[in-house]
Amino acid sequence: IIALCILAHLSIVLFHWALILGMISLLVCIHFALRFDLENARSAIVLDKVMGLMLAFWAVPFRWRIMIFGFLLFYIFNNVKTPTYNKFIFKMEKLPGVLGVVLPDLFSGLLVNISLQVMLWALG
Repeated sequence: IIALCILAHLSIVLFHWALILGMISLLVCIHFALRFDLENARSAIVLDKVMGLMLAFWAVPFRWRIMIFGFLLFYIFNNVKTPTYNKFIFKMEKLPGVLGVVLPDLFSGLLVNISLQVMLWALG
């Protein structure tokens, strides 16, 4: 994540390409982990959190305060859930294979991204 932040500071185009390639490689890694050991892999995989964070910072300007706030928002959206939100996430987790592992965290990342974009738009 720190390397991506530095890359974002150097070149936004390289940053976005690194995000795309990183997400594809993480999907492949999660797929093979699930094929290897389905019972234990779901609870041990943390790469889905990395993918959610990558999506959370997609097209968000690189500023340390925004990054820290985004990390906090991701933690809130990923761990503190209302009953309605929890039912929606539970349905996503029941999907087979990689989708059931990755979609809940990607959804949290998407919510963080939208929140950050709205916040940045409102602040001007």
